[in-house]
Amino acid sequence: MSRRYQYILDLLKGFEIDYSGIIVDCGCGPGKGSKLLQDKGFNVIAIDIDKYVLRTAIENKVSNVQFGDLTSLSLLNEYVSVFFCSETLEHLTIKEYKKACEEIFRVVKKGGIICITVPKDKEVCLDNSNHKIWVTKENLLESFKECVLLVIGEFVKNLKKPHRSNLVMIFRK
Repeated sequence: MSRRYQYILDLLKGFEIDYSGIIVDCGCGPGKGSKLLQDKGFNVIAIDIDKYVLRTAIENKVSNVQFGDLTSLSLLNEYVSVFFCSETLEHLTIKEYKKACEEIFRVVKKGGIICITVPKDKEVCLDNSNHKIWVTKENLLESFKECVLLVIGEFVKNLKKPHRSNLVMIFRK
């Protein structure tokens, strides 16, 4: 997972970004991406709805770990400078997805960055029994239409068949 986060940070080079504020890693899982961000000196809040993986994030030395639901974040309005939501939205229902996007928009500061990754291939996405929806580029463009699209990228998870990759979209609020 930390390779995906490094890929996103590389995509962001050249853009003016305020890394001095709060960076949220929502759907942090075992915290590998959060740890990478933390080790780079960022003030990271790692959030997940799975208490088991949060214990692993703590074991991985992620310093600020919180239990939380993406559809109802316990963060102040316009509090976050950079919001990572990687491999999370596809686990929600359509109703939850819409609420989650509203929450992300609510907590990110004006001028802040929203980094989203979702499975790129529909069949690969929906083949996973934990995935409830397939989120497309068009879905994300509609959900964050009040933001400026900075980057569209593709992160290749592995080169094995079937080809597994993620759509990466980065917005500025």
